[in-house]
Amino acid sequence: MSKDRPLQRDNFISRYSQIFSQENWLEKAETASSFVFCVNIAKYDFNFITSEFDKREILYAEILNPFIQIDIKYREKLVHVVPQDYGFLVNLSSTIPPFLLNWQKGEKILDMCAAPGIKSTILFLLHSNFIDELESVELDYKRHMKMQELFKIYIPEANTKTINLDAKRLSGENIYDKILLDAPCSAEGEIIQQNNYLRWSSKLIDMYTNTQKSLLSKAISLVKPGGKIIYSTCTIAPEENEEVLEWALKRFNVTINSVSKNVFPILNYVTYSSGLKKWKLKTFNDGVKNSIRLSPTSSQEAFFVASITKNL
Repeated sequence: MSKDRPLQRDNFISRYSQIFSQENWLEKAETASSFVFCVNIAKYDFNFITSEFDKREILYAEILNPFIQIDIKYREKLVHVVPQDYGFLVNLSSTIPPFLLNWQKGEKILDMCAAPGIKSTILFLLHSNFIDELESVELDYKRHMKMQELFKIYIPEANTKTINLDAKRLSGENIYDKILLDAPCSAEGEIIQQNNYLRWSSKLIDMYTNTQKSLLSKAISLVKPGGKIIYSTCTIAPEENEEVLEWALKRFNVTINSVSKNVFPILNYVTYSSGLKKWKLKTFNDGVKNSIRLSPTSSQEAFFVASITKNL
């Protein structure tokens, strides 16, 4: 182990101590206890899959169709024994944006930074009964190709268009009813799960903020008035989350929507809090607190989500 790792980890804890005050919060989050299996309900009945798990002695807990929570000790068994088209593994946090998008029949949807395609696939599975028009965009060619392979398994019949392009270069205005923007980020949630603090620094955070703002600006241009954007990252840094929302509120005619467990029951299965009111010397617009912060725990990755409406 590098002698620099403990120092970087200590710096990480110090930076986020005002956000996560629980004792040993990072140590608990570093040890995964469970994962989520997303059932391919477009092809298989949910109860059929759970009966197959019973046959293979894989213990599980039903969350919310199509998701099943499974103890981490069964991960290898699941990967090597269960047929690939039964479903796929996903972090619990990543299930939130597709639910919040709340796709309705007749709406045209864009997934701006789509690879590896998990969120587009979940969108399809949640709404496979009326699949309309879903466009999934990815800049990196190799990731785009892997996304297409995933879609071949789980979205064979869907009207899904994949585009290998920088989403910032998409043309037009007021085209889509709703947009999913899971923005490139410093991925601190992943850093925690991999215990890889040597790749973490304040410079890493600074690398992404301009890209996030550019992508959100493009999303606001592309979505129709009255339309919705789900902005998300798998990172903790307020510079990539609340500060990006604050920037958008000052420059565009948008509103950050509040969300509730009553409307989105998936929120009953995650540990989350409202967006920060302030960070260091900065105080944020009241609307920013309508965003959601998913805390890093043994069963979920650190995550940030906001539901944004482009006003008429």
